[in-house]
Amino acid sequence: MPTLIGWESHAAHWRGADAVAGRRRAAARIYALGTVPGGAALARAWGVTHVYAGREEARAYGTDVHGRFRGWLAVLEAHGPVVFAVPP
Repeated sequence: MPTLIGWESHAAHWRGADAVAGRRRAAARIYALGTVPGGAALARAWGVTHVYAGREEARAYGTDVHGRFRGWLAVLEAHGPVVFAVPP
């Protein structure tokens, strides 16, 4: 499954550092918005179909990261991490 932010050095080589920075900003915004109006639309605009909320995401975006996606379908829960489907 493609990711918004993956192997950064590879993405920077092919897309440029500005593109990677834009993707980082988009990911931060998606995690900040969650179910707030516009969160799902932004995720869809970037081609995001699922959001992973685990330990690293809680560290980076706040410990309440799971709660921000309450209301989205949880397609996988594994002893802490949760994968949410972006609503249509």
